[in-house]
Amino acid sequence: SRITTHTGAEATPYDLGAGEVNPRGSLNPGLVYETEITHYLRFMCYYGYDTKTIRFISKTAQSSNFSCRPNSRSSLISNLNFPSISVLLRRPNQIRTVRRVLTNVAGNGNWTYLAVVELGGSDAAHQVPCVKVKVFPTRLVFTRNGERRSYRVKISTKDGYTTNQQVVYGWITWTNPHFKVRSPFVIRSN
Repeated sequence: SRITTHTGAEATPYDLGAGEVNPRGSLNPGLVYETEITHYLRFMCYYGYDTKTIRFISKTAQSSNFSCRPNSRSSLISNLNFPSISVLLRRPNQIRTVRRVLTNVAGNGNWTYLAVVELGGSDAAHQVPCVKVKVFPTRLVFTRNGERRSYRVKISTKDGYTTNQQVVYGWITWTNPHFKVRSPFVIRSN
């Protein structure tokens, strides 16, 4: 049976996030999405704050002489290296590609992960024929602790995609016999 919210409605990634927290597993997660203070400062730029305001709010921005990039806009928020992905696609035949970087924290050795994409949606059958989510590459290999590998997620809409679809969601799970690293994604049409 499906997980529901306190109102009885079916839970979405906004309610669930990446899933159940495993405290013991969090001590050795295998892979992490590293972020730095500048990622959060860039988020504020993309959200619409100007450099002067960000420097007023953040001592780091003041001391590092941080500046917003000239092309800052809200659509770039999806490219920040967070575990979750959220994109806005308003029409059929639209494509968005986002990039993520994973860091190996499992130690030295041969760690091979395969990407599994689960796609859900707002319709009763949980079939979303008008949306396609692909991960490139589908296999990541790490040999050293601290090693980084990047991947891209290509999200596309097809004919029949409409803006009255409330939300399309799913998860990308990087898996091997020892670890499962799950990242939620949400595709909004409005």
